[in-house]
Amino acid sequence: MSLALLFGHDGYLYIFIGDGGRAGDPFGKFGNSQNKSTLLGKVLRIDVDNNDDGAPYSIPSDNPFLGEKETKPEIYAYGVRNMWRCSIDRGDPSTGTGRGRMFCGDVGQNKYEEVDLIVKGGNYGWRAKEGFSCYDRKLCQNSSLDDILPIYAYPHKMGKSVTGGYIYRGCQMPNLNGLYIFGDFMSGRLMSLKENPLTGEWKYTEICMGRDQTCRFPKLINSYYKYIISFAEDEAGELYFLATGSPSAKARAGVIYKIIDPSRRAPPGRCSIKPSPVKIKGKLVHFYPKEGKEGKFAMMSLTFRFYMVYMVAVFPLFMMVCATFFLLFFFFLLLSSRIFYFFVKVMLLKSIILIYYTDKTHNFKCIFHKKYISIFPSGLIKYLSIYLSIYLENIQFIQYQLVKVLTCCVFTCYTPVNVQLFFTRIILFFLS
Repeated sequence: MSLALLFGHDGYLYIFIGDGGRAGDPFGKFGNSQNKSTLLGKVLRIDVDNNDDGAPYSIPSDNPFLGEKETKPEIYAYGVRNMWRCSIDRGDPSTGTGRGRMFCGDVGQNKYEEVDLIVKGGNYGWRAKEGFSCYDRKLCQNSSLDDILPIYAYPHKMGKSVTGGYIYRGCQMPNLNGLYIFGDFMSGRLMSLKENPLTGEWKYTEICMGRDQTCRFPKLINSYYKYIISFAEDEAGELYFLATGSPSAKARAGVIYKIIDPSRRAPPGRCSIKPSPVKIKGKLVHFYPKEGKEGKFAMMSLTFRFYMVYMVAVFPLFMMVCATFFLLFFFFLLLSSRIFYFFVKVMLLKSIILIYYTDKTHNFKCIFHKKYISIFPSGLIKYLSIYLSIYLENIQFIQYQLVKVLTCCVFTCYTPVNVQLFFTRIILFFLS
């Protein structure tokens, strides 16, 4: 069930209330919408002015059911299901035609969505009808129904939740003048209705800003968020719509789009408007940001609350994480210190071993700087000479065999002689 508010040109507040929330309006013999003793499924009209010393609102004297027995006097129209977004036509800027008309999108049940033109005392058919078709056949055939048909209804293959819009009365988009522009929340369609002044019928066209072949449905949807929540109108009569990227009331963010027709714009300087001041009941008090004692106290209390939450909830977890990282770092340091020391020796070994190749003899000669030999374990030069004499016969394996020699050092630099020999034989077995 939804609820919407709107002030009319008559100064009264209009309230649009859904039928109660359960599918098919199963309440009572005729449902809430057809029952004028309840406010559900109705359009209400109340007067909220001059209520400082009395009731929160009063009933306008020309409400259609005022004085009718067992009827709520607030009711302006009834027989609606779930009206989502209504608007009032501000009228043609030149002639004033259409001024004061009220348009509403009424969300359907299973098959149809509809757009209604609300009039005083009107019955819009729900639950007897949904759109132009019968929903409850027994009520639909009742001759006393006397319902008002919608100006337009569309099936659920086009969309499943209508979002009511506005009649365009702006200046910047001349081609849109007089169009009722609305949309569908679920399908993302932008639609319009154009009234034939001679017959009173409304012709449907889909909004397409550009050439047909480039923006034919649903391609236009790709350029804006799909789920159209609402429409809006500024003081100049220009239209906007609000949309989100997810079909949920909990969507974190949305976008406001302005409806623009690129095919034709008003001449520069033609459209100008001077905003009118907003009338207020109380005295206007200008706001000047200033930090006072209360503000400081509030900030201090907020800081204290944050500190307490941090100390109770966050700090122990933070300390556990820090301790875990410290232990891991200490373990890695112990493990890596020996490996690091070894790689220093290996790089130093590469720097003090000079290998050069003679084209004629194919001989490799190794020159060791004697002053550095003492830092390497005994027997290392012996192993190097064995590898150089056995494996360095083919010039294509020079780099590969040197890697094998250095790999052997991994297992010999920090081990006793007998263990060195053991690992050397294993490496020779797998590398040969």
